[in-house]
Amino acid sequence: MWLIRPNGTIAGTLPYTRLSAVERYVDVGTWLVDCPLTTRTAAAATSVGGWRVAIMDGTRTLMAGPVEHAEIELGRDETSGRKVAKLRYSGVDDMVWLAARQAWPVPANAVTAQTVGYDVRTGVASTVIGDYVIANAGVSAQVERRVPGLILDPLAVPVGEDVYGRARFQPLLELVQDISVAGGVGVRVLSGMGAEKRLQVYTPRDLRGPARFGLMLRNLRRVRWSTTAPQATTIIGGGRGEEEARDFIAVTNAGEETAWGRREGFYDYRSASDADGNAELTSGASKRLAETGATRQVELAPVDSSRMQYGRDYGLGDRVTVDVYAGVTLDSIIREVETTVERADSKPTRTVVTRVGDIGTGRDKSSAGRVIKNATLRMSNLERR
Repeated sequence: MWLIRPNGTIAGTLPYTRLSAVERYVDVGTWLVDCPLTTRTAAAATSVGGWRVAIMDGTRTLMAGPVEHAEIELGRDETSGRKVAKLRYSGVDDMVWLAARQAWPVPANAVTAQTVGYDVRTGVASTVIGDYVIANAGVSAQVERRVPGLILDPLAVPVGEDVYGRARFQPLLELVQDISVAGGVGVRVLSGMGAEKRLQVYTPRDLRGPARFGLMLRNLRRVRWSTTAPQATTIIGGGRGEEEARDFIAVTNAGEETAWGRREGFYDYRSASDADGNAELTSGASKRLAETGATRQVELAPVDSSRMQYGRDYGLGDRVTVDVYAGVTLDSIIREVETTVERADSKPTRTVVTRVGDIGTGRDKSSAGRVIKNATLRMSNLERR
């Protein structure tokens, strides 16, 4: 693990007792590291802004991105009475820069000169995503909005389905996520110890044949399965207009409604176009329905072998098969991969946990989290009108 100064020079390796890194599919990854407290390891603690880390797995970069939090603990442990001198850093990967930018209606202009309502783009998914990112965070953006080192990873042939994008001050990452789902592509930012950050749009693999996991196949240490009822089986979408003049549509998951009973939800999308036959309103309500639907999740600890290794033979976004128990099987996408390394003893212990299914698709399991997410979404739709 390397610590990198704000000016881009390498401060050196960072010794640690515990490291955790969570990679997320088309989302911001997170990392956390516990270190012995020394003058050298605390170099970034007094002024965190601008410091970065690069977590290497051999020659492969597992994760790289900014330090966002530092914490020092000194004194005596209340339980053991031993002296404590610990340092903890935590942060995110470079997908954060997409979350840190908005998609403007006219990204080439100053914010005071937004002369049209929306930036509408159509075409192959990889092209549309690349155009939005470069226009709002890359070399084509206003100078103060450019993410240093952000470039497009070139493609010999564009990938994905034809898509439609409509941008008006929503987070750039949110727009990219919507287009990636519609276009059937994955998106990641590849970076390392240097300044370059490469936006890569790729086609996830369907590995349901070769990538099959199960305890009986002896390629799992453990597996945990869960399924949860839907929050809504029918979403009422409210578009433009007021009271009796307002546009409304309804979208329903017929299969879930039959299985679980009718459960209604409301989606406020006042900024949706009123000139497209409610296509945008329907698309938004359908997305909300997917986020509030029933979930199936599997958390598994795979065993790497010469035949199947994470990062080489399968990865984030790939579709795999997990045999859980007695005929319970899940064919779904790898959404998260958490790598933990413990160095309590002389020999490091490495654990990899893969999460397959609906986790990471935007559904918060806590009631407080759902309230906050729903309120934020509704406020965003109102504020962007």
